[in-house]
Amino acid sequence: MLNLGKTKRAIAMTAATLAVAAGATVAAAGSASATIGCTGGDGCSHQTTIMFDNGSYYGTSEWWGPNTVLKMQTDGNFVLYCTANGKPIWATGTNFVSDGFITRYLQFQYNGNMTIWNDDSLSYPHVTPVWNTNTPTAHEAIVQADGNFVIYDSSGNALWSSNTYHPNNCSATWGYWG
Repeated sequence: MLNLGKTKRAIAMTAATLAVAAGATVAAAGSASATIGCTGGDGCSHQTTIMFDNGSYYGTSEWWGPNTVLKMQTDGNFVLYCTANGKPIWATGTNFVSDGFITRYLQFQYNGNMTIWNDDSLSYPHVTPVWNTNTPTAHEAIVQADGNFVIYDSSGNALWSSNTYHPNNCSATWGYWG
């Protein structure tokens, strides 16, 4: 499937761990239960790790990388933006117009799926999935410094990716990992 190389990932994780040991911020508003490395858009050269903790995240939730920000928007769309120019790099395409009874939220499920749910208080069942990654063995998701958003298993194997490694419309990511 996707091969980003365990060595590059190990180097990045080691750098993130050293940054944490040196006193780097380890939590950001709207983040999942655990983050390592760059948070809050502070421009550090690390990445943000999101654990599959079954948390639910509605519009305005954000996870920052050094050059990108991943947002669960109020319109139900989950979008990765380049922070240098504000342009979208990737999106789930799950945006909609709410009638006041329907909301959408993102969940990093215990079973490893990253799912966007439709919550319609007027229908039964009132919660139904509208998009997911189909990654039942996922352990963590990483907003990487190279512009890619990747889901890994506990052994460090990539299971799913936004396929946005060094995106053309976000030159700030080009210097990371070759």
